[in-house]
Amino acid sequence: VVLRAQNANSWTSGRAEDRTATTFLQDSFAKDTQGAMGQPTAGSTFVHLFLNGTYWGLYNPTERPDGSFGEDHFGGDDTDYDAVSRRFSVEVQSGTKTHWDEMITFSNNLLDTQAEYEGLHDFMDVDNLIDYMLVHQFMQTRDGPDDFGHNNMRLVRRNNPAGPWQAYAWDMEYSMIDTTGTRNYSYPFPIYSSPRNSNNDITDSIASVYIRLKENNSEFQLRYADRAYKHLFNGGAFTPTNASARFEARALEIESAVIAESARWGDQRRSAPYTRDVEWTTERTRITTEFLPARPDHVVAQLRIHGLYPSIDPPVLSQHGGEVAPGFNLSLSTAAGAIYYSTDGSDPREAWTDNPLGSAYSAPIDLTQSLTVKARTLNAGEWSALTEATFVVGTPASSANLIVSELNYHPPAGQEGREFIELLNISNETIDLGGASFSAGIEFTFAQNTTLPAGGRIMVVNELGSFTLAEQADIAGIFQNFTRLDNGGERIALMDYLGESIFDFSYLDDSSWSTFPDGGGPSLTLIDPANSPDLSDPFNWRSSSLPGGTPGGSDSTTFSGDPLADDNHNGVSNFVEYAVGPQFTPGFITSGEQTFLTLTFNQNLSADDVIATVESSSDLITWTPSTVRTSIIYNGDGTNTVSWQANSNLTTPQRFLRICITSR
Repeated sequence: VVLRAQNANSWTSGRAEDRTATTFLQDSFAKDTQGAMGQPTAGSTFVHLFLNGTYWGLYNPTERPDGSFGEDHFGGDDTDYDAVSRRFSVEVQSGTKTHWDEMITFSNNLLDTQAEYEGLHDFMDVDNLIDYMLVHQFMQTRDGPDDFGHNNMRLVRRNNPAGPWQAYAWDMEYSMIDTTGTRNYSYPFPIYSSPRNSNNDITDSIASVYIRLKENNSEFQLRYADRAYKHLFNGGAFTPTNASARFEARALEIESAVIAESARWGDQRRSAPYTRDVEWTTERTRITTEFLPARPDHVVAQLRIHGLYPSIDPPVLSQHGGEVAPGFNLSLSTAAGAIYYSTDGSDPREAWTDNPLGSAYSAPIDLTQSLTVKARTLNAGEWSALTEATFVVGTPASSANLIVSELNYHPPAGQEGREFIELLNISNETIDLGGASFSAGIEFTFAQNTTLPAGGRIMVVNELGSFTLAEQADIAGIFQNFTRLDNGGERIALMDYLGESIFDFSYLDDSSWSTFPDGGGPSLTLIDPANSPDLSDPFNWRSSSLPGGTPGGSDSTTFSGDPLADDNHNGVSNFVEYAVGPQFTPGFITSGEQTFLTLTFNQNLSADDVIATVESSSDLITWTPSTVRTSIIYNGDGTNTVSWQANSNLTTPQRFLRICITSR
C-alpha cells in the first residue's frame, strides 16, 4: 500500500492553478473508472494521518500494482507476477522485465500485419491498453502518457501461468482541469520532448505499442473506436450520469474530512485559507456540471482527428438492451449507409478484409430469446464503431429470484477439483442468468441465454472432470482465469448483466461458522434458501449431511406425520426424534473448580425445517437457552453429535436441561 499525499494537485502546491483545481478525488476516480470499464484496478481509500499525535491532513492509501497485489487479487504467489513502472526508464517492481523487453523488441515491427497484431496479444492485453489510454484521454491527465514520455506507467502480468501485461491507472490527481484539452492522443516518438522534459528516448515505454498501433494498424484503430463508443455512450463508464455518480460517491466520502484538511493546510500558501465550502465545492461542481458532460463529444472529436474513430456514427437501437417481452421488435437506424448486424455474438464485419459477415438490416428484429445484438454502419467503404446491446427476453436473474445454496470451498486433499458454488432459483418462474458475472471471489460470466427453471440449481466448478456425468448436467462452466474459492474464507459477489448486485457476502473459516467444511469433508450448505436468509449470517449455514455435499441437489428434508405421536413406541415423539434422534445422554463437565451438567445428542443435519434449542433451568419453571456448546463432532452419516452445558454450575441444589424443538 502506498500512502499518497497528492501534493501535485493540493492546497500546498506552488501553482495557484493547481490549488484552485484541488478536489483530492481525481486519482481515486481514475481507478474507480478503470474498474467500471471492466478492467482490473488498484483499490484506494482516504484516511486522516496523525504522526506522533500531530495531524498531517487527508491522505489517500492505494494499492501498489506489484506481485503482492497480483497474489491478493488473482491468486498464486507473488513470485508468479512481473510488475514494471516507468518515469524516465522502466523499473522492475516485481519479478523481471524479460517479457517486457521481449515485447518492446517485438514492437520494433510496424505492428501493421495480422500476424504481428495477433502475436502482440501474447504480450499485451490490447483492450486493457485501449481502456488505459482512454482513461487518460477522457480525464486529460497532465502527468501521464503526455508527460516525461509516458510517466506513471504501471503494468502487471502473470508469469505462471504466462499471461499478457495489463496497465493500471496511477498517480492521476493532476487531471480533469482542461475541459477541452487535447493531451494524450499523440506525442513525440521515439524521442520525446516537452517544456518539462528534454529529449528522452521512450522506446522502452508503452508508447512503443500504442503509437505504432495507432499509426499503422487499421484493426487497432477500429477496435479503439469500439471501446470508446462502449464507454462514452449508452450507459457506459464515461457517460455524464455514470461518471458523475462515481465522482460524487468519492466526494461524499471525504466531504467532512476536507474541513480538517483545510484547517491543516488551507492557509499554507495564502493568509485566507482555501476551504471546503468555497474552493473545494466550486471545483467539485465544475467537474460534475461542466467537465464531465462535455467530455464524450469532445473525446470523439479528438479521436477522429487522430485516426482512432470513424467519420460515421454507429447505428442507433430503438432500445439499447435490457429486459423485453417475448416478440419485442427491435429497430435499428442510421443517418447514412447500410446496417449490418448479428445476434450470435459475432462481429458483423470480417476483420482484415472489411467484408460484411452479418445480416443486412431491412426490418425490425423479432426478439424471441435472450441475445446480444451487434451492429455497424457501412458507408462508402468505411465501417462505424460497433454498437452492442444485450437483451434479456423474460425474467433476468436478480436478488429476488437467485441465491447461493451451497459452497464446497475446501474439499479434502486430493479432491480439490470438486470445489463448486451452487446457485438456486427460488422463484416460481424460469430466469435468465445470461451476462451475470462474479465480481468477487471466483471469476465467471454466465453465457448468453443460460436459463434456470423454477427451483432449479446450477453450478460453477473448479474442474469439470472431477464431477460425475449426472452432476455435470447442472454445471454452467468452470472457474475462469485460474481463480479458486479461498480455503480461508472470502467475499463472494454476483452481479447481473447490468452490473446490479444479486448477492454480496463473505464466508469465514473461524469458529463462528461451521468448521467441518474447511477441509473436513462436507460442503457449506445454506439453511432454508427458499426464504432468502442473510448469507452473511453464519447461523444460516450448516455442514452438508454427507461428505462432498449434494452438488446440483439438496439434502434437506421435511417432517411428515403426527408430530406428537410415538410411532415406534420408544418414548420419544416423532417430531423430536426426527430432529435429534431417540438418544439423549446426560453427563458432567468440569471447568476449573466448577462442574456443569451436560446433554449430548445427535442432531439431524438435513432437518432444515426445525430448530433445536437446549434450555437450562433450576426449578423446571423458568427456562433459558444454554449458551455454551462444549463439543461438536461431524459423523458423516447425516448427523452431528453435539454437547451443551447448563448455564450455571452444580453448586445450586438442582439443575435441569431439556431440548426444545420448534418448526422453522
